[in-house]
Amino acid sequence: MADVDKDGAVSLLEAFEYARREVERSYESADQLPTEHALLEDNGDGEGSLIADAREGDGAVARRFTLSATTAVASGRTGEARGAPEDPQLAALYAERRRLEGQVDALRSRKDEMDTARYEAELEELLLALARVNRAIREREGGAR
Repeated sequence: MADVDKDGAVSLLEAFEYARREVERSYESADQLPTEHALLEDNGDGEGSLIADAREGDGAVARRFTLSATTAVASGRTGEARGAPEDPQLAALYAERRRLEGQVDALRSRKDEMDTARYEAELEELLLALARVNRAIREREGGAR
């Protein structure tokens, strides 16, 4: 199954990882050496990665794009993959989640430049805020998942 985080949407990162695993499995089950190796390059450094790492390297952008039936949508997760919600409060929650996810990504990219205690405190604050927004989205969508 490609939807690893069980949020109802498949991100480009999840699709990449799923395809990579399935190709690998196919070669192994046929007892053949792999002749194809998927690469992901989404951080602009011109170097593709065999294994994505959304925290440090390729994968952060792919994690934020979800697949829908017709297109890849720059969105967050739940519901948004099916189009913009009609509920303005839900739309605002999705926007807040995207903002917080962007802040987490930006903070993680600065980790090596920061004091460990400060980094951990800022990350904890952002992750708690993100958890609260995710809970509000679940409640607004009509149930806990």
